[in-house]
Amino acid sequence: MSVLFIADEPVPPVVNGATALYFSWIDALSEKGPLCVVLLVRPGSDTAEADRYLGRVCRAHKIIEMPSRSLFAKLALLAGRNLTGAIFGPAWLEAHGLGKVHRELRRFIAENGIETIIVNKIPSLHAVGIPLLKAFQGRKLINLHDDFVSQAQIDREVHRRLVGSYPELSSYRPYRIARLRNRLHRFRASAARTQELAMLGLFDTVLINSSEEFAFYAPRLPSGGRALRWPHVLPAGIPLKEMAEAPPFDIGYIAANAAINLEGLLFFHREILPRLRRNRPHLRMLVTGAVTEPFSRFVRPGDGVVMERNVPDSGAFFRRIKISVVPLLSGTGVSLKTIEALLHGVPTVATSMGVRGLNVEDGKDLLIADRPEEFAQAIESLLGDPQRAAALGQQGAATIADQADRSRFVAAIREALDGEVSQGAPLEC
Repeated sequence: MSVLFIADEPVPPVVNGATALYFSWIDALSEKGPLCVVLLVRPGSDTAEADRYLGRVCRAHKIIEMPSRSLFAKLALLAGRNLTGAIFGPAWLEAHGLGKVHRELRRFIAENGIETIIVNKIPSLHAVGIPLLKAFQGRKLINLHDDFVSQAQIDREVHRRLVGSYPELSSYRPYRIARLRNRLHRFRASAARTQELAMLGLFDTVLINSSEEFAFYAPRLPSGGRALRWPHVLPAGIPLKEMAEAPPFDIGYIAANAAINLEGLLFFHREILPRLRRNRPHLRMLVTGAVTEPFSRFVRPGDGVVMERNVPDSGAFFRRIKISVVPLLSGTGVSLKTIEALLHGVPTVATSMGVRGLNVEDGKDLLIADRPEEFAQAIESLLGDPQRAAALGQQGAATIADQADRSRFVAAIREALDGEVSQGAPLEC
């Protein structure tokens, strides 16, 4: 069976949790059999590393650069989305200017005899082409990735709260643009949900990681569609114990610049870090990733916070910290940063939101705390007891490595592509 995987994430060497996730999909899918891959990339992306990698693991691949949209086209899209009240505007408007991309995809599918298409998430659909998906006669699968309707609602609310509480963020261009877009977009959750389910109805199978989202979507998919509970998969060969003998940082946080990530970091910086520094005035914290851009407005000398915008890979971050913190207050789907921390064997303290969608146990695999004083106490208990911290890191690594085991993922792929699975039957992690 000839399988095509289509993804639109940033390409290496960008350090991005979703990028790592989908390249792990490609690794695992290639173990199933001959694999073809199409990457849809942003204009001007450096694709040399991705091209070499795909050349090694795929039977055929193509990297397609998405066209830049003019200001007029962006305004037209915004008007169209305002008209529908949903996440996307009318399909014809969303697809405007993408004709070349659609033709290249059709040609690639025909030349390689593609029998099954797997799309990485809903926002990729207009780039792939709704008419192409409707006309394709083979099997079609999509990874839900997130509840995008809830995500849109949460994103709007968090942006509103952040900019309202911290006026200095109004000068941060990505948030300023998002805030303006949200003000101009007459978003209606009911319309967005109807649109989302119709788009999912284009597929035979919807793959869902989160148990909560599986329970929500499985009974709501259009007739003929099925939902499969899908195992996690992350890069193979992560060196669980490859850490510095004495990590130079006590705690660490790694994240992109999404508003929910900054919200969690500011909560930690404002409510938890001062409590820790009362007993540990020399405590050091490492923050890395694009979240450092907006967060830099709040760091002061003496905070003990070191920021690094870029790291070679996530391992370079986790090797240098004693404890990983995931203080998220909002979110959907599964927290990749928590999975990565656990896989690297780093003792982790997270909020309940930070472990969403994961089958982990408080006190055994990691520590869960939602109140600032409890979060600070959890960190203090691990810093004060290195043996307990090491044991927690080892157990968390073992638990999540079992859930994200590649053999489980490959077996799930075989069943999804080759087997007959009844509607809603879960492929348990």
